This record gives sequence, C-alpha cells and structure tokens, in this order.
Amino acid sequence: MKGLNLFAAAMMVAAASAPAAAQDRNRDRDRDRGYGPHITVFADDDFRGRRMEINGPIDRLGPTGMEDRISSIRVDSGRWMVCVDDDYRGRCEVIDRSIARLTRMGLDDKISSIRPMSRRRQR
Repeated sequence: MKGLNLFAAAMMVAAASAPAAAQDRNRDRDRDRGYGPHITVFADDDFRGRRMEINGPIDRLGPTGMEDRISSIRVDSGRWMVCVDDDYRGRCEVIDRSIARLTRMGLDDKISSIRPMSRRRQR
C-alpha cells in the first residue's frame, strides 16, 4: 500500500508540472521559429527574484508591479529599448544582450517602460 501511495504522489507531481513544462517548450519553440522579440526581466541581480516575460511594448510598467524594480534582463531575442519614464521618455537605452546587473548601466530599479526595437534598419 505504501508503494502505491508513493506512485500516486509521483503521478500527481508529474501531472501538475506538465502544463508548465509544455508552456516552456512552446515558448522556446516559438522563439526559435522567429515569432518576434522576447525578454524576461527580473527583480534581482543575476536573473533571480520575481520575473516577468515580455514579448511586446509596455508603455507603463506600473500596473505590472515591475516599474522601478527591474535589476537584470535576459534577452532571448530581439533588441529592446528600456526607458526610465513612462511612454518611452527620459533616459532610454537599447539592449541587445542579457544583462545580469543593471547597476553597471545606472538603470537598476529605474525602468518604467520597455519596447522591442524594429527589425528594420535605422537610417
């Protein structure tokens, strides 16, 4: 009976984690197929803490709970503009690689809006 309970518990854990694993696989597949830019922002340095995945423009991070709380950014694809004020104003920087510590750029806990940059070349 004890072996059966362990088996049942293992099956429940596997079933609970299956949707999350499938979602991760789908996200990775979509990113690999080129379905647009994708980043993950983190509340702590070194890609830790609260996180939020972003695949489009956000002109006001306030409602997401991440405004002025981003400390690291993992760029999965695309180039991104991050700005210290809402509506892509104030100091803005273009990011095209992952950054483990935004302190080095003077952007730690200062980002209020973020958007992907166009794939078209700027003249």
